[in-house]
Amino acid sequence: MWVEANRDAIEVVKPLEDALRDGEDLIQGMGAGSLSQMNLAEEALKASPWSGSCECVRTVYPGRDMSILDLLPKGVSKGRALERLAARLGVDREETMAIGDNWNDVGMLEWAGQGVLMGNAAAELHAMAEERGWQQTLPNDQDGVAVVLEDAIAKRAADRI
Repeated sequence: MWVEANRDAIEVVKPLEDALRDGEDLIQGMGAGSLSQMNLAEEALKASPWSGSCECVRTVYPGRDMSILDLLPKGVSKGRALERLAARLGVDREETMAIGDNWNDVGMLEWAGQGVLMGNAAAELHAMAEERGWQQTLPNDQDGVAVVLEDAIAKRAADRI
């Protein structure tokens, strides 16, 4: 659905290396396929001469045997975007909450003063949440975001009384 909604802004380039030859900076590259295909693609990128020129961030859906690799300019991440937005809005890091459920959310969860991992995230991410002190909530299909936000709003209201 996302691809169809954004079809006018998407250019398909095969082989991927051809997109890098014109000297123009890419905004984003994306590869999608099965878990094994995208694991091989990620390994190939890490072994390529371009590995130092871009970030490779993965999103994994094991139940669907689907993975997405986002190829972004160095330094571009959800964490960096959240940091810049908070600065622009004058919001302190400790007052910032990030909620995520996949590998591409790790930078954002690490930067935020309050990182929240969704219940439907991979087991490895839950272990990371335990290590890093991120809150964990219910899965998407059990309204985990709403539960966390309602709790945060109630605590904030109670603090003001």
